[in-house]
Parts: sequence; C-alpha cells; structure tokens
Amino acid sequence: MEKYEGVKFRATRFPGEIPAPCASALLRIDTILMDFLSPSANEGNISVLCKGGFLIKGTGSKLTQLKKGDLSLVLSINEKEFSLVYSGALPSSESFLHHFIYRSVPASIILHFHDDALLSRKLPFPSVPKFPYGSMELAKAVSSKAKSSKIILMEGHGFLVWAEKEEEIIPLLKSIL
Repeated sequence: MEKYEGVKFRATRFPGEIPAPCASALLRIDTILMDFLSPSANEGNISVLCKGGFLIKGTGSKLTQLKKGDLSLVLSINEKEFSLVYSGALPSSESFLHHFIYRSVPASIILHFHDDALLSRKLPFPSVPKFPYGSMELAKAVSSKAKSSKIILMEGHGFLVWAEKEEEIIPLLKSIL
C-alpha cells in the first residue's frame, strides 16, 4: 500500500450546510457496512449523489464510524486545475475518483475500501493497474471500467463498488466477500 500523505488536489471550503437527507442516507449505509468491513484505519471512503453535488466521507474519518461532522459536500470540481469546492469536512483524497464515476455511470452510491486479504485472492472482477491514490490516472482508469462492471479491483489498492440504489450494496459486497 502506498503511504498516505493527504489530499493531492487543491480544495476551497465554501460555507454551507450538509443536506440532511443525503447525510441520513450515507450514515445509514455506513452503519450497514459494519457487518461487512472492519477497517482498522482510514481505509476507504463512501459517497452518495446529492442535489448540487455529492456527499463523501471526509479525509481522516473512519468507515463504519461516521458522524455528520465527518461528511463533506463536494459542490464543484475543476478537472483541468485538479481542484474542488466543498462544504463541511475536507473531502476524501479519492473525491476525483467518485466524481469521474458519477459522471460515467448512473451511480447514486459509491463505496471504495481496502482489504489486503481480498486483494491477494484471484477474484473475477475487472481490474485496473496500480496508480497512485488520489490521482487523475486512477480516477479515469476506474471510471472507464465502471461502465462494464459495478465492482472494480484496483491492483495494490482496493475495491470500488457502485450502485444505483441502496438495496444493491449488500448483494454486491456479498459477491466480493
């Protein structure tokens, strides 16, 4: 695993509120993840599509233990300048990955998690080669694969799962685990 050194994009904070319906949905899914994932550190992220952007786990917060204050609303992304505007907590270093997937497929929920034991198994999912975390190259490679699969293996990094509806998350996770 690559050593985490923080976000790689430029971020501008904009004052604003986290939308309650989106926060409730994301926190509900995060609670469900406790039955499937056991992160020991900052090991992944989750987002939900919202009116005006997407809500994503903040940098440094822990999956399966999120609170409303851990969330970030990504309001806009400038791909050319590798920058974004957000409200709330500083967004996940994989915000561009989520952005590109939302732009490419009809996802409303995206989950990215790390699991070295699963990565060592030969699983039958499309994969992308190893790229640095939080990079534009990783975001573009994964979003390209997302067009043909809701589960993508990121070599040396982790998994990405996207769903159109909340009810899809558990069956997708069960197909990996």
